[in-house]
Amino acid sequence: MAGALLGRFLLLTQLCTYARATKFCRESHGMTHNNEVLIGHSYKSLLTRGIFGCGHECLASLKCTSYNYQTSAVGRGICELNDGEFSGKRHLVKKQGFVFVQVKWKQRPKSCWEAWKQGARTSGYYFIQGRTECLFYEMYCDFSSEPGWAWTLVMSQSLSSRSKAFAKDSFLRGPFKNQQYPNWENYRIGNSRMNIVQGQSSHWRVTCDFPSYGVDYRDYVRVAFKKINPMKYKVSGGCREVEYINIRGHNCTKCTAGWWQTDTQFLTHFSDKDICQFGKTLGFLDNEANFGGYWKNNVSSEFRCSSVNTSTTNHWFGGKV
Repeated sequence: MAGALLGRFLLLTQLCTYARATKFCRESHGMTHNNEVLIGHSYKSLLTRGIFGCGHECLASLKCTSYNYQTSAVGRGICELNDGEFSGKRHLVKKQGFVFVQVKWKQRPKSCWEAWKQGARTSGYYFIQGRTECLFYEMYCDFSSEPGWAWTLVMSQSLSSRSKAFAKDSFLRGPFKNQQYPNWENYRIGNSRMNIVQGQSSHWRVTCDFPSYGVDYRDYVRVAFKKINPMKYKVSGGCREVEYINIRGHNCTKCTAGWWQTDTQFLTHFSDKDICQFGKTLGFLDNEANFGGYWKNNVSSEFRCSSVNTSTTNHWFGGKV
């Protein structure tokens, strides 16, 4: 009999659909209870072909917390979707030829930092949870360039994209670009998703041409959110502490550097401004922008982020692990 073959085992059911590259996926781990059902909690009854069909129906409904299925049926069996909490076997009643399965949602990480905490160790693309428990996005995680840190890529632009809205508009406004398709040339997640990642991050950093150089700390900056939060910072030429900054070899640690951001000006540092402890960088151009906010003629070919049109500027949120 089908019921006898089920035995007592760990049932893993998964329902995944795709909308572009955005992944909607729920997973459940449920212990089966043969010849028993939960009564008084059924909100929907239907016929499905097999226990996995019933499981898929449950996973497709946010209301469903467990289900009863008629394993003794030939062909389609009765599938009852339950709501409410199940706290123990004492709530079950005997019913021959049926099985009860409790659903437990498996949560995805909300950032690469949380993915590390859940055991991820290899840099690459991961599905990160969005605004709801069943909305997931593919994002790029870096676990290796800086040992002891986990970073989520939130934006990346090539120099040739500098005139596009996603590259020009500040973090205060938050236009997104290709947020379903992480890439190095034209990519920026929207502010709602960026706020979720920022909520699990202590720092942000900017790297230049990461696919080519990784992190060797040249043309690089790392800042604590408590010193500058790009999502809220609206100052022209404010001196703020950075943990480390390097522009063409000119560097300092735990010093202040000048930063500009307005509603229409992307967060940037100007190398020709002799302000704050970091000061100006030798060999600067007039209004030379570093780490973003590039115009047509305010970039240096000696700075990795802007050396050629295919050079990329990469923004990350993350923290120590």
